[in-house]
Amino acid sequence: MQVTYYQPNFCILPVGQIDWSTKNSCDLTLTPDTWVHLLKLPSEYSYDEALLLCDLGEDKWVAWVPNYGETVLDARDFYPT
Repeated sequence: MQVTYYQPNFCILPVGQIDWSTKNSCDLTLTPDTWVHLLKLPSEYSYDEALLLCDLGEDKWVAWVPNYGETVLDARDFYPT
């Protein structure tokens, strides 16, 4: 029996192939009112996205996380969505 495989036009990486914790946002332009995806959740009930409110400098941001509230995030804790 011959098996025919479908090969998509895009690359699919298996889960775990991209280590987002080593990515940093120093080359990205972040601005207030930007939604970002969180790598670490502040609470098990909070959303995995946050809204950046203001820059504190030194790669720190005040952000609002739905179902959690305001928090201070380090730039290594998120990436833009």
